[in-house]
Amino acid sequence: MHSADFLRRLPRRSTPDTETGLKWSITGTNVTAEGCGKDPCYYTFAGTLAANGVISGTVTDSAHNTKVGTWTAKAGATQVPSTCGVPRPSTHANIWPLPTAYKRGTTSVAVIAKADGFFTTSSTSPFLDQAFARYISLCFPHRVAPAAATTGAAITSVAVTVASTDDSHPQLSTDETYTLTVPADGGEATLTAKTVYGVLRGLETFSQLLAFNFDTDSYAIADAPWVITDAPRFPHRGLMIDTARHWEPVAAIKSMLDSLPYAKLNVLHWHMSDTQSFPLESKSSPKLWSAAWSPQERYVQADIVDVVEYARLRGVRVMVEFDMPGHAGSWCKGYPEVCPSPTCTQPLNVANNATFDLIEGLLKECTGGVASKPGKPSPGLFKDNFIHLGGDEVDTSCWSKTPAVAAWLTQHNLTADGGYG
Repeated sequence: MHSADFLRRLPRRSTPDTETGLKWSITGTNVTAEGCGKDPCYYTFAGTLAANGVISGTVTDSAHNTKVGTWTAKAGATQVPSTCGVPRPSTHANIWPLPTAYKRGTTSVAVIAKADGFFTTSSTSPFLDQAFARYISLCFPHRVAPAAATTGAAITSVAVTVASTDDSHPQLSTDETYTLTVPADGGEATLTAKTVYGVLRGLETFSQLLAFNFDTDSYAIADAPWVITDAPRFPHRGLMIDTARHWEPVAAIKSMLDSLPYAKLNVLHWHMSDTQSFPLESKSSPKLWSAAWSPQERYVQADIVDVVEYARLRGVRVMVEFDMPGHAGSWCKGYPEVCPSPTCTQPLNVANNATFDLIEGLLKECTGGVASKPGKPSPGLFKDNFIHLGGDEVDTSCWSKTPAVAAWLTQHNLTADGGYG
């Protein structure tokens, strides 16, 4: 088989994707594929087509010209699985993610939907009041006529007990454990937790147990009685958004935050800046956001305050990332002195104190210079005790090529890589 015949069978676009994708090229039996898009091409695939229709080759880190792996591709390979069928009924609970431990029965118990008084607690907590209101809408999206209420055993309420109503911004060490019980003979379900954030996870689990029957116009929970004891396997469970490359309006970010609790994710990793843009308003370095995609694609500091609070109410930490010293070419637009040269913009200029002054001011603005504590959040824009500095894909050749930076490295007896490490 000629390599051109093989490539015709590969799923690909007629033209390279302007954002991401692979660009294939062939010469005889030699086949290469390289990444294409707005970002630099960091990896290249090179291989040879054999007579049996198999391409095998290597994966190369283009930035450092080093082999990082191997790959194979075969025309007409057997599909795995060979056929797709109807999924088998799960023997696990219909809860995401699967709880640490649970016991269930075989009884379907009705649930009486009501807007007022379904979730109850003896604790005074505006935080929980808002959570209860959100979960009433999530649990009972369909209005049920009073006449449809069951006369048999039914769950009439969920009694919530929480050891502490402290609703300070959640941190990595925040306890999210909970225990949920749903009796088969109706009456009151119970939810107990050490913190309000554990209560949120228990409310989410209860909402996942509920099902609406369109034929009977009623709600029920299958497989009662339930006893669920749950704790997160990982304290950091996050989703990253990249508003440096793909700016998102605040409304879209809030929509993402609404969805995170459904999978009990508790971190929004906000990749704020990159080579492409810097959309955040900075008081300490006000020209940074001149590198936004447009004057409209920016975030004022009030937007950050709004998003961080919206996330807190849903038990989500907001961890901001400023990728540096690589991936920071956008900083040069407002502050060219922090970059090595106009033609070689990243990594940031390690030889200029202005670089470190800018970084220090930006980080202090975001963190307040102190860690958040229970009842005493940091005065910074972001209340989480972690901030992400990227640190990836730092090609230090730019420092070697820039005379002023190269001289500084020599003065300090450093190689270019040593200047970063």
